[in-house]
Amino acid sequence: MLFESYIKNNVESFKAKVESVAQKLAINPDWLMMVMYAESRLNPAAYNSSTGASGLIQFMPATAKALGTTTESLRALSNVAQMDWVYKYFKKYTGKIKSAYDLYKITFFPISLGKPQNWVFQTSTLSASRIAALNAGMDINKDGKITIAEFEEYVDKKFIAAGVTNPRYYATFNPYDSSPKGNILKIDKRVLYGTFGAACFFFS
Repeated sequence: MLFESYIKNNVESFKAKVESVAQKLAINPDWLMMVMYAESRLNPAAYNSSTGASGLIQFMPATAKALGTTTESLRALSNVAQMDWVYKYFKKYTGKIKSAYDLYKITFFPISLGKPQNWVFQTSTLSASRIAALNAGMDINKDGKITIAEFEEYVDKKFIAAGVTNPRYYATFNPYDSSPKGNILKIDKRVLYGTFGAACFFFS
């Protein structure tokens, strides 16, 4: 599983929980691992003092409240227990998450889901420049704004950091994909190993 070396406690139980949540969401479990690595290095107690964001996917205080909890309560949970809240956050998007890019868009900026490559991250109350300043790593060309294309390139770099040599392909591989492409990938192990090497864990 990608980034599993960052799991510091309850390693096997946490991996099993990630698999369980991914199955319920019908997504690749490594997409969850990538998002949690990018947001918190898989630390359930991770805390951003500037924004109050907390936990595995950096729940914002307002988000935690909407889910029926608090960021303080989330940080007190084990990594395994916090996965129930990760699932609760993503649950309403089940069936709409077609890639690792989609999963991270929902985590970072939900209204960006489904937007074209040139769409700029901003709202009527939050400027593009402010978002870029707070997320400098995503502003690839350093022009003070983040586009969907730049965001996806940022995600690719996270996969590359895990040793995935073809991140754009891997970010769209889903073991629960029922399309002809998905069925071919799941049947032909040579395709999987040829594309992903040791990084692919589903059929090892």
